[in-house]
Amino acid sequence: MAGPLNPMLRRLLRERIETIGEELMAWTDLSVILPGDSEDHIVETIGASPLTEPYDGIRFGEPGFHPHWDWLIDHGGWFEMCQSYGGSYGLLLFIQDADGTLPALRRMCRHYCSASPD
Repeated sequence: MAGPLNPMLRRLLRERIETIGEELMAWTDLSVILPGDSEDHIVETIGASPLTEPYDGIRFGEPGFHPHWDWLIDHGGWFEMCQSYGGSYGLLLFIQDADGTLPALRRMCRHYCSASPD
């Protein structure tokens, strides 16, 4: 990522890392999805598409799709998605809600998200 870190993203990252704690962060991957990131790039980076349910392969928008994450929060400009796998590994995605961000991903986040408890 080039340039300074978005101030809101910086705050969200700091708060989540403090909440999770050092011990659990060792078992958690964190990724930021920005405008211009393609689905292929996301898959290359994190190993899967957030648009596809990892166990049965059903994509968002297809019949039978169910949310596969633990939580999805709208922070107003950023979505935060947490997925845990087997209780020993977690993935945190911070998805910018901005023009240029993968349209299907923004639609899915807007459809399923809950408001931030802030």
